[in-house]
Amino acid sequence: MEAYRFENISYTYPGEKEPALDKVSFTVTQGEFVVVCGASGSGKTTLLRQLKEQNPEFGFVMQNPQNQIVTDKVYHELAFGMESYGVEQEKMWHAIAETATYFGMEHWLDRDTALLSGGQMQLVNLASVLVMNPKVLLLDEPTAQLDPMAATEFIEVVKRLNSQMGITVILIEQRLEEVLAACDSMLVLHKGRVAAYDSVKEVFSSICRSGLSKEYFSYMPSYV
Repeated sequence: MEAYRFENISYTYPGEKEPALDKVSFTVTQGEFVVVCGASGSGKTTLLRQLKEQNPEFGFVMQNPQNQIVTDKVYHELAFGMESYGVEQEKMWHAIAETATYFGMEHWLDRDTALLSGGQMQLVNLASVLVMNPKVLLLDEPTAQLDPMAATEFIEVVKRLNSQMGITVILIEQRLEEVLAACDSMLVLHKGRVAAYDSVKEVFSSICRSGLSKEYFSYMPSYV
């Protein structure tokens, strides 16, 4: 099975002495669901941005739905990426129809993107990425700006994309209770370095035995 190897990813922001990422290495198998977690400032978002920069073909969904919308109509948004790559019109409209049906947004296509709710905007962002048929999907806290119902709906769609379509998912998410049951592994960052990377059970066991337990228990689900 195809695997993606990410080796020695480092990044230091301009004007900073300490690196935001320090030689981060890990491997992801095609179709795997990986949850990235860590305290604020641990390098989670920086990691996803570096993965996207190094792999332009990966799909990427940002935290704020409004920041990723670039056109006026939903169907324009779904077409934007393919138009940029010069995809022939017949193939493009077929892909849009197929994606809109999968997401249940056939009746949204003529809507103004500015009039959509936050949850609808984020689903459109996800659909506009998926219409490009990426093998890997990067999501940077995609539900942070959504209400609980919209967040749950969005996460369920991501789970379905992973389980039904075999899309590899690398996700940063605050609502860990809703994703840990579905994920295959956890990547835990601490001060820009990998503190743990394994199955959920093994990561929790490792954290319990480490000096980082108090820090991580502050945001882990209660059952941990």
